Amino acid sequence: MKGSETETVVSNPHDALFRKTFRKREVAQSFFRNHLPEDIRRHIDFEHLEITDGTYVDEKLRDKHSDIVYRTKIKGQTAFLYILFEHQSSPDPVMVFRLLCYMVNLWREYRDQNPKAKKLPVIIPLVLYHGPEKWNSPLTFSGMIEGHNDDLCVFIPDFTYQLYDLKKHRDENLMIGEMELRAVLHLFRHIFDADFREHIVRTMQMLAQMADRAKSLEFLEITLRYVYHARNDDRKTVKAYIDRGIACFDSERAREVAMTVAEQIRQEGRMEGKMEGKMEGKMEGKTSLLSVMLAERFGRVSRQIEQRLGRSDAGTLDRFGRAIFRFKDLKDAEKWWEENEKGGTA
Repeated sequence: MKGSETETVVSNPHDALFRKTFRKREVAQSFFRNHLPEDIRRHIDFEHLEITDGTYVDEKLRDKHSDIVYRTKIKGQTAFLYILFEHQSSPDPVMVFRLLCYMVNLWREYRDQNPKAKKLPVIIPLVLYHGPEKWNSPLTFSGMIEGHNDDLCVFIPDFTYQLYDLKKHRDENLMIGEMELRAVLHLFRHIFDADFREHIVRTMQMLAQMADRAKSLEFLEITLRYVYHARNDDRKTVKAYIDRGIACFDSERAREVAMTVAEQIRQEGRMEGKMEGKMEGKMEGKTSLLSVMLAERFGRVSRQIEQRLGRSDAGTLDRFGRAIFRFKDLKDAEKWWEENEKGGTA
């Protein structure tokens, strides 16, 4: 696995598994054919399904949303299938507004690439959600607008989106289409569950049934990484989940993949520990330096200020350090902390 992919898994495991799965044309095709409503599905030319590059999500929100766009044909004309994966544990209350912004970004790019086009292509937006909380965000754009009525509706753009809330589907409803699609949807649906132990076994059973052994092992690796990073359990508990799941594979190669991923995770944990240790060391050094500066100026440091220095973050310590030379005595320093802790500026 390439380094950049590994980093993506660590920083956003949901995004990594989503992209790994849904960027495969046959998987996306299977998803659309089996999970879009018939009145939409019958218009789509699945033979012309083509993945596009890039993302239209606001950069500040890429830890919460992921998107993939497929180009297709509807009545011979270019159209787009836009999948937005909401990988927060709770629904975004302004999702429909965000979707409109992302769709406008896509239309703008289309206009740039087709400057002679007089019309815009259809975009069919679909939100994939797997959080434990019930989806309660508006499904229409007009549902976000306050104070509108029939006389004003002509001034309000309106559209809806297809919501695919995995929690509202029974497990058996997900057991259609490509085997890797079934496994990933099942995993997404149950990743936050308390009884996850049973569901990791079912996921592994599906991966073990894949006819293409190389593809099975490829998905096994990214699935293991996803479980390690997406679950909030301690590493020992997650390892117990995975050990139980790996037993579904009658394959020495699968066990080797599991051992390799586990070792890489341990190495990542050691690196994180070293970085945390370095940061703690820097914080201790900065706190000590500020204490010395105060003692040099005022002859002593009060216990109250020492406690505040010890529990402050780096940004607060930096601001305090810059303010020290404005203090006339320790009372000024204590006043600075009182104002700072109340949210004032110094």
